[in-house]
Amino acid sequence: MELVTVARCRQGLDANLIRGFLESEQIPTVLANEYVVGVNWLYSDAIGGVEVQVETSDAESAVCLLRNRRADSLDDSGADIETESACAECGSTKLSPPHGSFFKALWSALVLSVSIVAIPLLIVALPLVVLPRRRRCLECGQWSQIRSPQA
Repeated sequence: MELVTVARCRQGLDANLIRGFLESEQIPTVLANEYVVGVNWLYSDAIGGVEVQVETSDAESAVCLLRNRRADSLDDSGADIETESACAECGSTKLSPPHGSFFKALWSALVLSVSIVAIPLLIVALPLVVLPRRRRCLECGQWSQIRSPQA
C-alpha cells in the first residue's frame, strides 16, 4: 500500500475537514504530520504542513473530488461565495450590520484594566485613609489622636 499526498494544510483542522469529505466519498485517508503540527504549530511551514494522503489507486479520484468541491464554493469570478445569514423568526435575509460589539469589547477591556489597577490600590491605600491618625506617648504608653495645633 503506497500513499500519495493529495492536499497539504497548515492546520490539522483543515486537514480533518478534507479527510472527512474524502471519507464520506468512500476514499480512505491518512493524515501525516498531524500530531507534530498539533504539538508545535510553528513547525507547520518547515515540514510542509499536515499532509492528506490516499492510496495510489484512489489518488486521481480524490484530486478530482477536491477540485470539484473547491469549484462549487467559488462564484463565476473565482471569489469565495459567502452564505447570507437569515432571520430566525421570519427567514428574511435583509439584516442590519452587526453593531455594538466593538464598543462593548472596548468597554469591557477598559473596566477590566481599571479594576486590575484600582483594586490593589484600594487594598493598600484604604487603610491609610480610613484609620485614625494616632500617636503613642513614649513615657506613659497612652495612645492619643493627633490634634492640629491651635492658633
